[in-house]
Amino acid sequence: MKATVLILLSLLSFYASANLSPIQEHLIRSGWHAPFSQETINEVIGIPKYNEPKHILQLEGDIPSEWWEEPADKWMWALFWTIQVADIHSTHSGVKYDCISEANPLLPEVPKIAEMVALKTVVLVPTYSAIGWGDITRAELLTPLVLGTGVVAHNYHLVDKARKRCNLR
Repeated sequence: MKATVLILLSLLSFYASANLSPIQEHLIRSGWHAPFSQETINEVIGIPKYNEPKHILQLEGDIPSEWWEEPADKWMWALFWTIQVADIHSTHSGVKYDCISEANPLLPEVPKIAEMVALKTVVLVPTYSAIGWGDITRAELLTPLVLGTGVVAHNYHLVDKARKRCNLR
């Protein structure tokens, strides 16, 4: 389960390293290293030579506010949908145990994968389509990314606890 999520995220970091925008390079120089590989970080920052002055290695300041107002990048959308898949997977893994039930009142206590996919489709696609996929800014997509990651991490934590304490349905 966790391996699947890690593989998907590592693929995302590979994709990101192959197509860095100037903003992504700025983020790496500013200390934002996730989801980039160490190799990509080293390429952007550069490996210091023994005779380079230290001021060359100083990180730049904060991300400019204009960056947040630009449309969300493809890698952000890929991460968003990866998190949605991970949420379905982690929920499906959890409700296999008799001590875990779905908390969403719009779904049954033990939802099927198709029911979870349908709910996400019915809610997310019209919502983001109404706003306009290309009009959603990086700042607007950041909150669903952070919250979704938290939900998935919490779900997997519950699954780990359930493995030790609960019975399969």
